[in-house]
Amino acid sequence: MGYGINFWAMRAWDETAGGGATGKLRDERRRVFDEDEFLRCSAVQAADRIRRRPFAAPSDDEAIRRKYMLPERYVLTLMTAETFGQELLLLDLMERGRLAVDLVICGRRSFYSDGLLRAARRRRLALRTNFIYEYTPDELGAFCRMADGMVYLPAGREHVQPVVEAVCAGTPVILSDTRRNRLAAGAAARYVPCCEPEALAEALDRMLR
Repeated sequence: MGYGINFWAMRAWDETAGGGATGKLRDERRRVFDEDEFLRCSAVQAADRIRRRPFAAPSDDEAIRRKYMLPERYVLTLMTAETFGQELLLLDLMERGRLAVDLVICGRRSFYSDGLLRAARRRRLALRTNFIYEYTPDELGAFCRMADGMVYLPAGREHVQPVVEAVCAGTPVILSDTRRNRLAAGAAARYVPCCEPEALAEALDRMLR
């Protein structure tokens, strides 16, 4: 009577009773790989679209500065559904004297943005806080080029376009420390944990030094 191991029986056991977790892990790794590849392709396509734009002269950027009445020095931030809270974090740092330059907030007007304006007024920071609700991709590029830096701290579902826009403009960037942000910006950005005021304040100090 033989006691040899039946390889196919062992494999069937691995994929059913004993190996269900293995199959799930393999599927999860494949899903993460596919997401990462999609993000890389999206970043490359975004950079290609930026490179194809007509060259913007300094006078063009100054015209956009006058159009939106932008301050001479400012930090730019993008207000999206995934970044709720980062703007209040920046306003708190401004109130505490940890952010010396003005703040420019780009995003759609909403109940949340109106609340941010009220918060800026309560802190007596309304004159140092600029809201831009409607702008073109070319204008976003100009905002990045003229900014001292950009802060973008989504906790999930990060958007590639604003990150690539800032990196291509040579703008210093502070991003939330997520896998997607690191894939989009690599070593061109500083990374901080989401919603940690001191970590953000230190990164801002280094960026604006």
